Amino acid sequence: MKRWYLIALLIVAASDAALYWRTQSQQADIPAAAIPKPIAVIARTSSIDVAKPAGSGSAGAGAPGTGKAGSTPAEPFAEAMTASRLLAEPDPLQRTQRQENAVVLLRSAVRSRDPRVLFIVGNAELLLAPPDKYSRVMAYAWWLVACERGLDCASGSAYAATICGNDVRCAAAHGPRERLQAAAGRNWSSVRKRAAAMSARLDAGKWSELGIGGP
Repeated sequence: MKRWYLIALLIVAASDAALYWRTQSQQADIPAAAIPKPIAVIARTSSIDVAKPAGSGSAGAGAPGTGKAGSTPAEPFAEAMTASRLLAEPDPLQRTQRQENAVVLLRSAVRSRDPRVLFIVGNAELLLAPPDKYSRVMAYAWWLVACERGLDCASGSAYAATICGNDVRCAAAHGPRERLQAAAGRNWSSVRKRAAAMSARLDAGKWSELGIGGP
């Protein structure tokens, strides 16, 4: 059976590193200037089965927010971050293979139900497909689920900045849900319905129905 081995050594930009450490600890907000460039975020080596992603036990394995059985809290985050780097690679050579590997990693990481991972999946949706209505709805839906499951999407957070970009009306919104509604505009109804379905499937462990990597 084919296996793909990941050494989860991530070289991330200073801003990403600061965001990572902020979400890891509420006691210290490490400024980007205090973090070396680049910084290596190291997670333990994990073995991911391409035909059957890691953690594919019983449908409901793992309580929400507790991570996959047998994994460290950092492992799913490392998988998701590695997938992001694969998708962001500008070299067109082997792009299809990189996308396939990224989808495998995201489908594995999402089983942790970690809100940070869910947000990264939303980012990935914009890179896995052309920026059309479907990919935007999927991205906003994942972001909404992540925010509703405890991610700090408050005004001024790095996550809020990702959601709003340069949209002043979005940035001025009262809360995460209102902020996403402003960003989604006419697609809000679709986003809300998709997010509700995603959340129910996450709780039920219906991983194959989450739509990561395509409709």
